[in-house]
Amino acid sequence: MHLYDAEIDRVATEIVEFARWRTRLDPIPLDETASLDALNAAAGATITESGLGGHEALRVFRDVLAPHCLSVDFPRYLAFVPCAPTELAVTACWAAGSTPA
Repeated sequence: MHLYDAEIDRVATEIVEFARWRTRLDPIPLDETASLDALNAAAGATITESGLGGHEALRVFRDVLAPHCLSVDFPRYLAFVPCAPTELAVTACWAAGSTPA
């Protein structure tokens, strides 16, 4: 879990690219709402015995969840501070800090 390996490096690169894309958006979107049923259907099973893996977790966040959350970088949103304990989670915080929470 705490070893920065080739898989984490690939996912970290994806996260950085997503964060770079997201932080360049101008104007910043307010995003849209979605029902819990619609989000559950689009995300699929996200808690599994073997886990999703970093790439799939990022895809679910980027493509399913993020477009339906308040943009924390909207000019009138005042604060958001994410925190996580593992190397992959820390790199995922880059994405969380540059997009809706």
